[in-house]
Amino acid sequence: MKLAIHLIFVTIQAFKLPKCTLYNCYTSKYNNQCAKMDKVNESTVYSLSGCPEDKICDFHPEHELSYCKDSLSIRYPGEYCKNTNDCITKHCIKNECVGLRQDDKCTADWECGYKLYCNKSQKRCIEVNIMGQNCDETVKCDSGLICDGTKCVVIGSLDIGESTMSPFACKTLYSYKQICAPAPKLITNKEVKGPIECSEKCKYESKNKNNEFEIPCKCGKEETEQHYCNPGIGDIDIRDVS
Repeated sequence: MKLAIHLIFVTIQAFKLPKCTLYNCYTSKYNNQCAKMDKVNESTVYSLSGCPEDKICDFHPEHELSYCKDSLSIRYPGEYCKNTNDCITKHCIKNECVGLRQDDKCTADWECGYKLYCNKSQKRCIEVNIMGQNCDETVKCDSGLICDGTKCVVIGSLDIGESTMSPFACKTLYSYKQICAPAPKLITNKEVKGPIECSEKCKYESKNKNNEFEIPCKCGKEETEQHYCNPGIGDIDIRDVS
């Protein structure tokens, strides 16, 4: 009898989920303070406040206090800009961020202009590849394409059953053993429109050879210790990306 009780206890303990990090909103008394960390009942609690439009929160999870700082320029060649400080390249011409031109010397992909990438061996900006051309990474393919092993292909263009090196090349955006397959769906009796509350594990299924798998529930970024199952890729309304 003692052994049986012990085994039941071990089984229950195995499914115990870790404590969640909690988040809530607050109004800071200080203009440049945007986050603070506290410890409440063994849980880490982050209280978050906003920053002015021209600043971002320089959030560090390990710091007790975080502060607003000047916004970084993260617009890349081809994106809209008002002045040079909007662009990562520091060049804004006719409201468009401009990078290096074709055949200009470069050291990184982001330096090159729209539809160009930095050829590391030649150290110069060259044109991206179009559909069907060779590649070894997606940055070398044109917009809307992905490098599927050795060729640039349209994202979400391969049918179920076709071989692939990238799930994003599949119409279902999912592959199993390098074959495009039906995307997994969350096993539940509820309608899936977003994350669903759970207490132990999330179970998913795919019609591909009755493939099923489980993962632990995940914490939500909120004020409670509630755990959730995320929708499966097959539960999401995937629109035509080709």
